[in-house]
Amino acid sequence: MELEKYLEEINAQKQIDKLAKKYKNKKILMYGAGSYFQLICEKYDLSNLNIIAISDMKFTTDSESNKTPYKAIKPSEMKYYDYDVIVVSLLNDLSVAKSIDKDILQNSQNQNKPIVPLLSPTFKYLIKLYFNKI
Repeated sequence: MELEKYLEEINAQKQIDKLAKKYKNKKILMYGAGSYFQLICEKYDLSNLNIIAISDMKFTTDSESNKTPYKAIKPSEMKYYDYDVIVVSLLNDLSVAKSIDKDILQNSQNQNKPIVPLLSPTFKYLIKLYFNKI
């Protein structure tokens, strides 16, 4: 399935708005600046999210590759930043969240901060997928 269609199917803007409401007045550190996040930035309104920076592995070697309006930081710098929540903007967000918690934030001041996905498949979408209606 095409990524744009997937984002429509899961009501991306509704999920973004719900996340913005949940984390109103909280400092958000995004993780993931690839094509998935680029598409979300182009098609959806993220202005109600208080995004203070974005981190991605590619910023480790090429900080100039940031095509977002947000400050780019290396993953290793995440442990020193002042934020309230990490929002993962990758399709494989569950495995990445575990890696961030275990490999990057362990034994730091940010070790127990919440790590949540930007978007998740809806129950309706999963049922359609299960019955091959997509």
